[in-house]
Amino acid sequence: QSETNVAVVLQHGRKVSIRNCEAEAGTGTFLSLDDVQEQNLFINNDLADARKPFQPERPEFKVLSGNVLSAK
Repeated sequence: QSETNVAVVLQHGRKVSIRNCEAEAGTGTFLSLDDVQEQNLFINNDLADARKPFQPERPEFKVLSGNVLSAK
């Protein structure tokens, strides 16, 4: 993991849901996942102040809904 200022790092887990979070100004990557199984919900999160929403870039959440991924 070379990115600095990662808000949430999850490794070797399962049954993950992330809701109602907000990236602080200066966040590099909001969410870093490594060997995380059963990615369930990613809903109502505001990542507008994060340079990058996810690492890897395409997580496998079953539901991605109601999120602000970019300020643009």
